[in-house]
Amino acid sequence: MIRNLFAALMILQFTGVSYCQLKDGFYVSSDRGYNTQGKDFICVNGDEFKLLRITDVEDGYGEGFYQIINDTLHLRFSEKAQKPTFAIESLESAESDSVCFDFIVSDQRKGYGMMGVTLIHDNTKRSVLTDTEGYGQLKIATSELSENDFFKTSYVGYSEQKIPAQLHSGYHQKVKVELASGYYYFGENDLLVYPIKRDQRVFSLKIYEEYVVFSRTSKKKFNKAIKAFNALK
Repeated sequence: MIRNLFAALMILQFTGVSYCQLKDGFYVSSDRGYNTQGKDFICVNGDEFKLLRITDVEDGYGEGFYQIINDTLHLRFSEKAQKPTFAIESLESAESDSVCFDFIVSDQRKGYGMMGVTLIHDNTKRSVLTDTEGYGQLKIATSELSENDFFKTSYVGYSEQKIPAQLHSGYHQKVKVELASGYYYFGENDLLVYPIKRDQRVFSLKIYEEYVVFSRTSKKKFNKAIKAFNALK
């Protein structure tokens, strides 16, 4: 029995993998460290986590599963269902050797057209810049459209949006896109990795070369922060 236990401990030692978990509960970062204008809230339940990152620029939220490996915390995010912020209308279904995409990009809250938004086709890297009315057009050859293909937006201060680029929506498509500022969601399979130091009730994460202390907080305060984040949408 003792020999088997010793062998198991040796295996863990040489693999360098720590299976210790954080204690379930709610944690908040200190005011010192990389995020002096905001806070990080973390909820831990088993091997699952929720992270709310509040900064002076924009706030981010994500959920997923974590591991502690070699005194390093790995936060891997899962896909979170979000309200679609784009709409695709088919204007022409007759077959062609290319698909024409007419983009109309607007601010989600104020509704006005957004000038200077870049829309990039992921497969070909071809792009277009929207005009003063938020309009831009791209033509992509059908041979250059792949399964699960998409466009992505780029505009400083606004969350990136991904829009499907699919043939089944027709050979001439009107694509209305609403961009949001002030918040974002961590995407599927996004990964954050931080060295971690643990104590009985607190832990510290090394973020941007500084160790930031996370201490216990209440469920009420965590939910209040989540409520404020949801109010941004």
